[in-house]
Amino acid sequence: MGRYRRYLVAAAIVVVLIGACAAGGFLGVPWLARRAAVDFVRTHYGRTLTVGAIRFNPFDLNLDITGVSLPDADGRTLLAFDRLHVAVAFASLWHLAPDFREILLEQPYVRVLIRPGGALNLADLGKGFPPAPQPLKPQKPAAPMRLIIHRLAVVSGTTTFEDRTRPTAFRAELKPIAFELRDFSTTGGTGNDYALNAASPEGERLIWSGTVQLAPLTSRGQFQMADLRARTLWSYLRASLPFEIDSGVIGIKGSYQLGAGSGPLALRVDVHDATVTDLRIKPGGGREDYVALRRIQVEETRVELGAHRVEVAKVQLSGGD
Repeated sequence: MGRYRRYLVAAAIVVVLIGACAAGGFLGVPWLARRAAVDFVRTHYGRTLTVGAIRFNPFDLNLDITGVSLPDADGRTLLAFDRLHVAVAFASLWHLAPDFREILLEQPYVRVLIRPGGALNLADLGKGFPPAPQPLKPQKPAAPMRLIIHRLAVVSGTTTFEDRTRPTAFRAELKPIAFELRDFSTTGGTGNDYALNAASPEGERLIWSGTVQLAPLTSRGQFQMADLRARTLWSYLRASLPFEIDSGVIGIKGSYQLGAGSGPLALRVDVHDATVTDLRIKPGGGREDYVALRRIQVEETRVELGAHRVEVAKVQLSGGD
């Protein structure tokens, strides 16, 4: 009977520990996370953070947060997302570093606003924190924290941009935005591949892909802008331009290399092909086109910021009037 009693006591202890772990994970973590987030936003920004549901499973280390919204100073939404899913790998225990199986952000929203005085609304996020203390002696750059992300994905994102410093406020929207990063590690030895896709309601598209590494900071890849409306650019620059652009479609394809190495950060951009088709320009407020170009093509443009140099291999115009 004594041996069975010990077994029963041990089983009871295991059940109690599992129950405590379940209660702490399923109930305690969501409560603490909600309270910490709401108090942090109220303390540092003086705003009210809206949080829907928070669910955490301590047995598979999955966290789900839904319905998050942070207001701007004028009460409109500054940042929001529909759902954040974070799956932590148990390998974090023996890696002694955060190891995420997946980070999935669904329907995020970002409002970018340049206020009439020129201030950027996103700069508010840096307020409320004391400045970092300056070391008395120069410090050697510390190695980056070890971090592993097997998959990070942004799905159906939206960004709105508004500039109120101009006589006529400019507003643009990118939707949907999709981003994916795979096999990322701050220690290297992985692919660190990323891909970004974004579009505007007018069908303008941005495609950007490549690789990125943090130590040292290096990145290389390809980019493409397709079906960019010339009038979109004119709408933003109209206050400083003495003419009006009614039509024109811009396409750009290129690659880039960004690297710090042992010296300053250097950026090289190679625009392999840039074309503008059906460009029409007229005086501001005029009705008749003064310039009409069927096609402008610029090939193999190289930009080196560090050397302050731009090289253009070829420019060709056709169908001009």
